[in-house]
Amino acid sequence: MKDIQKNPIIEGTLHLQLANLLSARKAIAEAEQEKRKGLLLIGPKKLPPQFDLAIKLEPAEFELEDGDARLALAALEPLRAESSKNPDKFFSLRFNQTLGRTYYKLRQYDAAGAAYEAAIKTAESTLDDIKDGAERLLWLRATDESYRGLVRVLIEQKRDAEALDRWELYRSRPILQVQLLADAQGAGKRQAKIAQPPAQPASAAASETRIIYAAFKDGMQIWVSRNGDVRSQWVEVGIKDLENVTQEFTQKCAIADSGIKDLHQLGIKLFSIFLQPVISDISSSRPVIIESDRIAYSMPMEALRSPEGWYFGEKYSVIYSPGALVEKTLRVPAHVTGQESLLLLDASHVSDAGYLPGLEAQRAAIARLFPRTRIIDSVKTNWNQVRAQLASTQIFHYMGHGKPNGSGTSLDYDGTQPLRAKDFEPHLLKHTGIAVLAACSGAAGRDNGVADTNNLTRALLSAGVPVVIASRWNVDSASTSQLMVSFYEHLTKNESATQAMYNARVDVLRMNAHPYFWSGFSLAGRAS
Repeated sequence: MKDIQKNPIIEGTLHLQLANLLSARKAIAEAEQEKRKGLLLIGPKKLPPQFDLAIKLEPAEFELEDGDARLALAALEPLRAESSKNPDKFFSLRFNQTLGRTYYKLRQYDAAGAAYEAAIKTAESTLDDIKDGAERLLWLRATDESYRGLVRVLIEQKRDAEALDRWELYRSRPILQVQLLADAQGAGKRQAKIAQPPAQPASAAASETRIIYAAFKDGMQIWVSRNGDVRSQWVEVGIKDLENVTQEFTQKCAIADSGIKDLHQLGIKLFSIFLQPVISDISSSRPVIIESDRIAYSMPMEALRSPEGWYFGEKYSVIYSPGALVEKTLRVPAHVTGQESLLLLDASHVSDAGYLPGLEAQRAAIARLFPRTRIIDSVKTNWNQVRAQLASTQIFHYMGHGKPNGSGTSLDYDGTQPLRAKDFEPHLLKHTGIAVLAACSGAAGRDNGVADTNNLTRALLSAGVPVVIASRWNVDSASTSQLMVSFYEHLTKNESATQAMYNARVDVLRMNAHPYFWSGFSLAGRAS
């Protein structure tokens, strides 16, 4: 076996980074020793700028982590000139994020806001160069602190309406950028510069209540928009603890035999954090539009339980929004009469898929309620043939198996090649008003939720579909069919998709109160 070729520059850089870490821990002698090793390896050569600047920035970051913002600022000052003259965008982004955190700690909010604005300017300048989904996720992770930092500064300055506008703008960027890129490619043009989406107040229509959540390290901001007015509420909570509770609650909801008593206790605790501060602003007669942050993306808000003993989903119909600005790009939900063209893609016959109870009743009910239903057996039909029919359908319904796959979900198709987000190209869904994925984990996503490139819900929303129904976890087939049959029955009774989903959920809840059976499916999109 050949010896691994060592790179003295990288090895020397690692020694210098270790020296920074030891210095932050006050191990001065050891730090000097590592520094000498690093410089000896590098020799007379100069470090590449990206390595050199990162090493120079680290001491400030370590001081900030130790809670000494003044020492961090002193370490940052010599790097200001480097930030302005050096073309390395990653360094500029990282420098300004660190500077923003430092000024925030020092309560110099104007300076912190300016630093975060500089970081955002750098982030925006790189967004147009993104070529694929993997790069888009990297962009999200690298720039998240810039936007959250600025919004947190605005909240601290009591500029809540402005903070909301900037938050909505941040939420919209990845999806809107994808749509504009697709439009440019569809027209056979070079990608144009992505224009800034209009920053306008995310106030709800008079008949709607919108709740927007934004999580930060030291708490959570909740905005409520109703009747054109926006009210904000800050909730002091340890965000790591809250994340752990939401995960535990969601996991218990996703298990049929989890203890209902423990689940209720967790639900009451989370109700007090997410809903109690704003419950007086919510009308039970109209849909509640919820914009979740990543901390609660997979959590079923409907299953949160009031101290009085009722589930939120019992009293309120819920629609999950991808963000107010993205919502405006979705088609307006059409009134359903039962005469719509419906494509039912039946993937239940895939080899080794196993029997799915209730699918026969689900298939029969849909065909009865919608006479223009076309049922396609995925095993017998090539996907290219389905694509042609999908492009002209108004309601798309998939039933079969779904499996978590990376940051999204794959759907069974023919036993060899599953369907993924990339298969649902925007032009195939140009007439689709409702898309239903009656399968396991159709709405599953990782940290970035609906912004994840491989998220099926995101793919459908990006195509302009105004109503997307998909599951958060591995659902029960029999109760899923009960939910779907009830949903379509209500839909043909002059009810909106949101109201039909609410009534269907309550119908199943009355048969089995455990959230596993009735809260697994979310409805995402726009209410009107």
